[in-house]
Amino acid sequence: MKDRIICFLLIALTVALLACGVVKKMAEPIDRNGCKIDCRECQFSRYIYETHHCFCLCDGVEVQIY
Repeated sequence: MKDRIICFLLIALTVALLACGVVKKMAEPIDRNGCKIDCRECQFSRYIYETHHCFCLCDGVEVQIY
């Protein structure tokens, strides 16, 4: 019985870790497009998903807006 519980917990942990990767693959493009929309007065430069930082080019200078 103990072996079944351990096996189930390992499977659940594996599925949870895989799900995190899937969520990132779905959320990153959405966040990036939100950053592009926020740069409406300037030109989109880059977006860093891990730290949730958005950068725009305003008059040739890269500015972090969040």
